Amino acid sequence: MTEEIRDAEWDKFCASFSRMFAGSLVTIETVDPENVHREVAHEVPFEGIEMDHTNRCMDVLHVRVAQDGQRHIDQNVLEPIHIIARRKEDGGKVLEIVGEEGETYIHFHSGTWPERFTPPRQQFSMQSAPMQAMT
Repeated sequence: MTEEIRDAEWDKFCASFSRMFAGSLVTIETVDPENVHREVAHEVPFEGIEMDHTNRCMDVLHVRVAQDGQRHIDQNVLEPIHIIARRKEDGGKVLEIVGEEGETYIHFHSGTWPERFTPPRQQFSMQSAPMQAMT
């Protein structure tokens, strides 16, 4: 299952996703524009994600994880373009965030994902639209 979260839903998605998966073990990996892979955090508790719109020139998505008794790790994604939830055939769960400066992958090692995170888009068809009688 792959679901791209519409940008109009990002704030609401981040809040509910953070509540649902706080404490889940995650590994965070980044890939920069030169295709350099870097592991930022390995099997640490997820605290949450949050959209920050305070800078009028740039949105930032904050990813926060922490280990008991250790420092918090913040991964910031500048100018997010896509947020994609993927459930792999092998059972793996990944939140993929594509930003202006690369990609961030949050691999979830625990927690159960719902079938969908957001309501499906409304489909418009001529059959479902009532015809107005012309008078």
